[in-house]
Amino acid sequence: SKDIVLAAEEAIEPAWSVLNRLWFVLGYLWAVLMTVFFAFASGIAQVVTRNQDVFGFWAGWWGRSLLLGFGIRVTTEWRTTLDLEQSYVFAANHQNLLDIAILASILPLPFGFVAKAELEPIPFLGTALRMSPSVFVGGRDTRRSHESLKRAGRQIREGRSVIIFPEGLRTYGPILHPLKKSAFSLAAEAAVPMVPITIVDAYRLMNETRVASRPGRVRIVVHPPVVVAGQTRAELTPFIETVSATIASELPA
Repeated sequence: SKDIVLAAEEAIEPAWSVLNRLWFVLGYLWAVLMTVFFAFASGIAQVVTRNQDVFGFWAGWWGRSLLLGFGIRVTTEWRTTLDLEQSYVFAANHQNLLDIAILASILPLPFGFVAKAELEPIPFLGTALRMSPSVFVGGRDTRRSHESLKRAGRQIREGRSVIIFPEGLRTYGPILHPLKKSAFSLAAEAAVPMVPITIVDAYRLMNETRVASRPGRVRIVVHPPVVVAGQTRAELTPFIETVSATIASELPA
């Protein structure tokens, strides 16, 4: 029926009003101010302490401040208990810009981001990421991306976790694109567990391509770790399928 078709379309592309666009602009201005402030504070803290692990502390407060500005609350369902002495590769689906702030706000241990290369030249944010345990990948320089992943592996072995979005792009809806093998190679090379994370419904509350957002609550599910240590690149396909199925299991049908 027509009602069923409209409901299905709404599940993938929520309706946005003029007020939603105004809310986005106000939230975005707040986000810019908070990014400048926390990037500066994080940079000073890392210079003073000479400890990159403070990035996770400041990134957590940065994430919470952004969510506050957009009027967004997070409900996190922990299906596992993390070992705070263990490093992990956190692999999450990627629906919109909110995802970065959401994950920064909920993770309780030191981490860095595996960030896309186009974030590096952004004022303040790019500087803060360069000073942090984060690494930049992608872009046209394949050799640099490979070196960046090797650097991320070294940091993981030194005791820092990383957050990665293995789809490689944002979906702006409740779907999951194929996961790239590089994230799994990173976990296998560093010999650490991979933790799948499902961001269930952030797409309902923001779509930066539509310049629109609304206040509300986002649901996050943190799944049990998947052990990929000791696997060669050729042996990773079953693990990719497992993690993909785990993340997709919580997404709306």
